Amino acid sequence: MSDQTTPRGTDALAERTAPSAAGTSGAGTSDAGTSGAGGGTQTDVGALPPGLRRGGPDIGDAPRAAEAEALRLLAEIGHAMAERVSLLGPSWAAAKYDQLAIGDDAVSSDADSASVREAVAAAGEEGARRVAANLAVLFAQDPEQQRSTPQQIIRTLGRELTEVLAASGVQPPQLDPFHRERFPDDPYGLASADLQSFGDDTLPALSLAFGVAKTRVVKARRHPAYGGEA
Repeated sequence: MSDQTTPRGTDALAERTAPSAAGTSGAGTSDAGTSGAGGGTQTDVGALPPGLRRGGPDIGDAPRAAEAEALRLLAEIGHAMAERVSLLGPSWAAAKYDQLAIGDDAVSSDADSASVREAVAAAGEEGARRVAANLAVLFAQDPEQQRSTPQQIIRTLGRELTEVLAASGVQPPQLDPFHRERFPDDPYGLASADLQSFGDDTLPALSLAFGVAKTRVVKARRHPAYGGEA
């Protein structure tokens, strides 16, 4: 699904955060969508917005200005994430249904029908609306008051699809014990810890930008010059 068109409102930020062809960064956190030493495509930190890159403006020069810029970027990131999820939700749900119900990984092929496909499409749309709304709530909070991350919220995109798959008689695949223990409400393996599993390169990059911008807000507020800056 990575060939989907980015919504107009996210063009500029997506271009600044999209992974480069080299994809060579090991400097993110696990919640930023980067993979560890085990391999996999990594998000390019060099593609972050200018204010978040290494070698960018020193917080010590103007911590309140750094805080304001990071907060502005967080709002932009939240809007871009919500739009991206809204675009990807329905097609992602259809692709997962094909994989689980009628594809090579299917355990049962008896659930394919027009009515089920309509329910799958509706589940993708409903899940995308719910996730986008929850992202809006998260990004409306002060960064230091946030108790979840965008990745944790996006990971729930398959909740409605799970209900449709179960009601349609699609048999859950064999999942590894670690996944079953970590995600007990995810019998179909839809709640991947890796945002790249949603078939989109923009979401991992935006997740990385979120983590860096939030850290910059906290660092700016903790800087000794923050309280005395005019």
